[in-house]
Amino acid sequence: RERGVEVQILEAGLGGRRDGVRPTSPTHAVVTGVGFDHPKSLGPTLRHIAAEKLDVCEPGRGNVVNLPVKLRDMTPDCWLMTRDVRYRTLPDGLRVWTPERTVTTGRPVLAGGHQRANAAIAIAAAVRMGLSDHAIATGLQRVRWPARMQKIGDQPPTWLDGAHNLQAVGRLKKTLAEVGVGAGYTLVYGAHTRKNAPAMLRRLAE
Repeated sequence: RERGVEVQILEAGLGGRRDGVRPTSPTHAVVTGVGFDHPKSLGPTLRHIAAEKLDVCEPGRGNVVNLPVKLRDMTPDCWLMTRDVRYRTLPDGLRVWTPERTVTTGRPVLAGGHQRANAAIAIAAAVRMGLSDHAIATGLQRVRWPARMQKIGDQPPTWLDGAHNLQAVGRLKKTLAEVGVGAGYTLVYGAHTRKNAPAMLRRLAE
């Protein structure tokens, strides 16, 4: 308020219902997915974790949500991915259908096939916010995400990624192949003691 901020984007660091961002009243909310993350704090099942995350989606707001099929009965007032929002990869870009309009844009610059799904979610949220197609295309080309498949060296090729749960590790494995990292690489790994490091390392060791 003191600095006259017109737009701010707040990311929930731990679920949503009890996160530090929750005292705000958002005009829009985005839930990019639900995975087994912070089970000791959010609950032992995907349904518990989803309930914590979905609490940020207030009725009548511009909500965009991506949920596993088995949790669709929990869908709040929102645009739901695959039901209300769909996307298709084109040879040179991405096409996203939303209830308001269809957006066709260039290929996302972030590495990894999963970033196409992330881009589709972001585009849907941008449409709900009233952004133009030009603004959306510009954002997708200028976006940078430090520590998400970020190349930080060439001799030898060195990548930095923040995969922090089993789902993210699965995406990391696919992305390594996409950027040409094959067998024989050296892995430097670190995790908080609350993370399921043994399971993530087993998957990476495959």
